[in-house]
Amino acid sequence: MSEAMLQTNGNGMVPRTRRGRKRLVFQPPRQVARSVRSLWEGASEEERVKAHATSVEILSMWLGRKSRHQVAEALSLPPLRVWQLSQQALSGMLAGLLKQPRGRSQGATMESSEEDPRVLRKRIAELLAENRALKELLDVLKDLPSARAPAPRPRTEKPKEDRRGRKEVRRGSEDAGGTDARGAGEAPAR
Repeated sequence: MSEAMLQTNGNGMVPRTRRGRKRLVFQPPRQVARSVRSLWEGASEEERVKAHATSVEILSMWLGRKSRHQVAEALSLPPLRVWQLSQQALSGMLAGLLKQPRGRSQGATMESSEEDPRVLRKRIAELLAENRALKELLDVLKDLPSARAPAPRPRTEKPKEDRRGRKEVRRGSEDAGGTDARGAGEAPAR
């Protein structure tokens, strides 16, 4: 028998007894792990080193080089917690083996939407289309007859004041002197 199957009691090596039937069917874990990248980036350097050491111990248990009790002693954890960590590791491995999404994920470390190249390319395309439409509108407005020859502006004069300081009021058909304008017909009675 191998050393992994033997346990020590005070007297010497004794074969380990199985408490249940051999597990032949492995089912996926009931709870899905959170995003691995967000967990890793949110951890401190000390937590990362500890997680690496734990993963090495769990892998040695999976490979049969160490028993669960030996791993529990090395990590200073109860054997039940070692089994729980093993299940979490299996869950993370299953999630990692799934087909990964293409491109960037919408995780916790995503750039702001103003700096995202996809958003910027879309905005540039919108602005180019708007610019093209405005140029076409400008060309149409330039071709209109009213745009070719500007209409003459009517002359505006300031009203004159008489000797008493009153402003002179002109009627529509009078010229500046108060006489009838040319072609205006008869002046209205005063």
